[in-house]
Amino acid sequence: MSDHIDTSGDTPVLEDEPRLTVLNVYDAVEAKSVKEVVEMWSLDHEQVEAALAYHDEHEEEMEQIRERLEQSLKTATRDE
Repeated sequence: MSDHIDTSGDTPVLEDEPRLTVLNVYDAVEAKSVKEVVEMWSLDHEQVEAALAYHDEHEEEMEQIRERLEQSLKTATRDE
C-alpha cells in the first residue's frame, strides 16, 4: 500500500500530491471521514488508505516529524 507514498524527502507525502503529507491526511481523517477527505482533496480512496497505513506502520517516525514541525512553527511564531 505504500506504493502511493513518497519518502524521498524530510516528510512522507502522497506520491502524486507532494503538498499533502501523510500527517495532513491522517489529521484530516481524524476530524472527518475517509470519504470526506477523498472528496475534499480529490484523492483516490487508495491514496488515503496508503497514508493511514503508512502512519500506522511508522508511528514513531510520524511522532518525531510532528514534533519537529510543531517546534518549527513555535520558532517561526516567536521570530515574528
